[in-house]
Amino acid sequence: MAASPAFDVFLSYSRSDSRPVERLASSLSAAGLRVWFDRWELVPGQAWENVVEDAVTKAAATVVCIGASGASAWQQREFEFVLSNYQASKRPQVVIPVLLPGADAASLPSQLRTVAWTDLRDGVDNPDEIARLVTAISATTGRGVAERSDPVEYDRNLAVSYNKVGDGHRALGQLDEARAAYLQSLAIRVRLAATEPEQTDYQRDLSVSYDRLGDLYSTLGQLDEAHAAYLQSLVIAQRLAAAEPERVDYQRDLSVSYNKVGDLYSTLGRLDEARAAYLQSLVITQRLAAAEPERADYQRDLSVSYNKAGDLYRALGQLDEARAAYLQSLAIRARLATAEPERVDYQRDLSVSYDRLGDLYSTLGQLDEARAAYLQSLVIAQRLAAQDPSNTAWQRDLSMS
Repeated sequence: MAASPAFDVFLSYSRSDSRPVERLASSLSAAGLRVWFDRWELVPGQAWENVVEDAVTKAAATVVCIGASGASAWQQREFEFVLSNYQASKRPQVVIPVLLPGADAASLPSQLRTVAWTDLRDGVDNPDEIARLVTAISATTGRGVAERSDPVEYDRNLAVSYNKVGDGHRALGQLDEARAAYLQSLAIRVRLAATEPEQTDYQRDLSVSYDRLGDLYSTLGQLDEAHAAYLQSLVIAQRLAAAEPERVDYQRDLSVSYNKVGDLYSTLGRLDEARAAYLQSLVITQRLAAAEPERADYQRDLSVSYNKAGDLYRALGQLDEARAAYLQSLAIRARLATAEPERVDYQRDLSVSYDRLGDLYSTLGQLDEARAAYLQSLVIAQRLAAQDPSNTAWQRDLSMS
């Protein structure tokens, strides 16, 4: 059996195009692809020609980027090596031309002029073209992406790519581009769900798209739009969970939807509605955790629900109820952290629970209990920060403890 590629894509480009190609590399990486880009991989002192040729052999696809100056002599050499490598290994030839701003299609190497290219001449952040490029690269990696011969599945995977591109833009702070990508994904999923309403997977995909948009609108402060998107997602999740109550993934989706709606209502100050949503989520997570107590993920979900309920009760001034909810969450997180001490996410969850209790005890004037809780959180934060000094999130946790 052939070894799996170490990289999803190798980027070939002329040095004069390094800036737009690095933006492209960031977009592809943020979309979840493993990108070989020389500025990220080469280190001083390496025999770079050998390293580049080795990288070509370890990539599932090669993207040949052509800018205003056309293909450089070194690019031509890379391309010839790609072809000879594919011929020698008998691997499928997967080379994707990309036209950068200022490029002329006539400047493509002769071997690529009959290959469909990605057109980024209007900008390397174009979400439509990036999504199609992500889909094309993913089709080479064995990740189950359908070819165009199956148009419905191709569209479904294209919607996934748009979401990945949107996630990447959002991570990079490019929120307008993220919205454009999410809306493209949503449009595809609305069409698929309307065409085949009995396909519950398409309905679930649509719910995910509404949630993504809701999250983005919340970040943008566009709370009316976020509310509308979350409610669309919730309606779908309710319908799926009611139609197939034995599907625990649908129940879990519904719990998440209630939490998102609850978070938004909390932000809007509509606390009674937030409480109703959080309690709906809590009922579901309690039922799932009780049905499969060995499922650590269900227990963790339940701890999140208790914390959200605790936050809400605290905002309402119902401090005894808040304390009871926080203690329920703490008990679950302590158990998970003890059972799997190597799971740093469980340790961090536990630290957060101690902090929440510390804050509540401070509000109640129970300062000895607050100090004990904060010290417990501090010990965990110190241990995590010492374990990985490069982890900025853990360093931030420690500074806040």
